[in-house]
Amino acid sequence: MFELPQPADGTSDDAKNDLPVIPVEEDSKTLDTFLRFCYPSTLAKEPSLESPTDILVVLRAARKYSLDLIESKVSQALVNPKLLEAEPFRCFAIARSALLKHETMTAARYTLREPLIPITKSAAMP
Repeated sequence: MFELPQPADGTSDDAKNDLPVIPVEEDSKTLDTFLRFCYPSTLAKEPSLESPTDILVVLRAARKYSLDLIESKVSQALVNPKLLEAEPFRCFAIARSALLKHETMTAARYTLREPLIPITKSAAMP
């Protein structure tokens, strides 16, 4: 990323305060969370990943930029019991699509706790 060819002075439309701006696909929330993982942990605690969607987008960014340590930390968030109890199927789907064996097996176990046929209120009451 730091070795990208730089435009000649005055030819770039992508500049702010005379500094080049490199467009990225990730949104600001994803980048903020992702970069907080890069920040030294002695100075700040790691960001919390509380939803499967947050985990998915940060996991994609970690893979895109080849940061294995961040990918490992984000993968661990998928096996958080609180998250698995709330959304086991989403956690399973993310872990499976990311080819995370341990996380997939753990999420699969949590999906077994869910009923195969959801019980509706009308079916539960005679």
